[in-house]
Amino acid sequence: MTEQTAENFIPQHMIAFIIDNVVEEVIGIDDRLAAVLLSNPTIVDVSGIPVTNGHIYNPEDKTFSSVIG
Repeated sequence: MTEQTAENFIPQHMIAFIIDNVVEEVIGIDDRLAAVLLSNPTIVDVSGIPVTNGHIYNPEDKTFSSVIG
């Protein structure tokens, strides 16, 4: 099996970002990212915030917490 790199990436989906009915960006992505982006996600700028996959977002106070279990 060939390792997937940016040079040999073949997108499974082409996604258009549309703002005010104008296509602003079109990107090729894999199945997983397509499922995430097409599920109507909440998008939050987390620059400078230590967040990783699995954290829980509280939209009321705009904070993140980790799952304790």
